[in-house]
Amino acid sequence: MNPKRILSLLGFKVVSFLGEGSYGKVYLASSKRYLNNVAIKVMDRSKMAPSVEKFLTRELEIIKYLDHPYIVQVYEVHETPQGLIFIVMEAAMMDLKQMIVELNYFPVDLAKAVFSQLVSAVVYLHEQDIVHRDLKSENILLTPDGTIKVTDFGFSRMSRGFPELCNSLCGTPNYCAPEVLCGKSYDGKKSDVWSLGVILYTMVTGELPFNYENILYLQKKPLQYSIPVEKSCRDFISYMLQYDPFTRPSVTEVAQHPWLQLKSATVTTASKNTGKKIGLK
Repeated sequence: MNPKRILSLLGFKVVSFLGEGSYGKVYLASSKRYLNNVAIKVMDRSKMAPSVEKFLTRELEIIKYLDHPYIVQVYEVHETPQGLIFIVMEAAMMDLKQMIVELNYFPVDLAKAVFSQLVSAVVYLHEQDIVHRDLKSENILLTPDGTIKVTDFGFSRMSRGFPELCNSLCGTPNYCAPEVLCGKSYDGKKSDVWSLGVILYTMVTGELPFNYENILYLQKKPLQYSIPVEKSCRDFISYMLQYDPFTRPSVTEVAQHPWLQLKSATVTTASKNTGKKIGLK
């Protein structure tokens, strides 16, 4: 049966098509059950490889229990006998990567406001012994009021961290920690911290810190900046991007870093394409 037809039977009206990933499509939809529009991720279990289906099953188990203001809220999950899966979640205006493209790069105060929310979400996940393993700017959504929402838990799993290690090579290479790319067993919590460092670097410079062709070489070298970035911010990024996972901080230590303790100003920015203002505190 056509997914849109099923959505109609479930009480949703498709407003627009938002995008397509490796394992499904995402629609913007409305329903009398919700005041605001929702995003609905549609996946077909029958077309998935067994390894992908394993990740999906794990994701569906994990997202049931997540409850945090900076993590996307899942309202409903439906599955048909034919294997079509519908995940109904809160909708956002754009993702962080799109915002970086629009702004070219984030002013430091704005970066601090957004990044503080992201760190809060990851602290919550790690306290629940959940590792995300695919933190990247595309998986961080922005709502019109400036709230971030971490999404896409397809590679997430339960893990207490060292000495309980992960073995799956997963995630997005430009954001992956060196120990992951080298195929070693790794502490998923420490690899998430590396990804946080890559995200903040990308926010304040508008570009990724490592060229994928030379990534294993560049990850060992001091970071280079193509635009001026204040030293305290550079030092904070280097703190998260320590090559050795044993000296790399935990996310709790990241949250306690002096750079994040300095109160950021209230910042309001606007999307050039939509004209919608985003206020961040």
